[in-house]
Amino acid sequence: MTVNSFKTIIIFGVVVAVMVVMTVAVYFAGKQAGPEFDLISEDLQKIKQANLLTPEGLLIRQELIKPLGNKPGVVIETKEFTVIYLSAPDQFEAEIKVEQAESAKNDVVSWLKSRGLGESDICALPIVFNLEFSVSQKFKSEGVGFKRLPDFCEELLGTS
Repeated sequence: MTVNSFKTIIIFGVVVAVMVVMTVAVYFAGKQAGPEFDLISEDLQKIKQANLLTPEGLLIRQELIKPLGNKPGVVIETKEFTVIYLSAPDQFEAEIKVEQAESAKNDVVSWLKSRGLGESDICALPIVFNLEFSVSQKFKSEGVGFKRLPDFCEELLGTS
């Protein structure tokens, strides 16, 4: 066996091993996130079907995304959170960057209310909260839960 053949076999073996590891990681990541993702998807579907957005809320929503040209982008960014608009699912997402997640989540809600949105309008945007990766990992390791919708949205939907 030549040196080039040996190198080719080693490289091929490493590539196969990496692919197996990645497949297993994706499989188990999907198992962990699956049920939570399914629940949030169901809740978002209920929100969209409930058609809770008032005419005033619709105008405010349009004002929020108008500077973005109705394309995906950052609506507001602070040290605690970033709110983005995603055009494909037509929703807003707020990434919480700090461990004081509930406080930051309340700050996002307060900011939206300061724009003139009521609770049902905030739910109907819709907006979903996510934790920044490092915060998410810390919460996971400590067994701390985090609700991805505002509490009042769950109450409006009767899912709390």
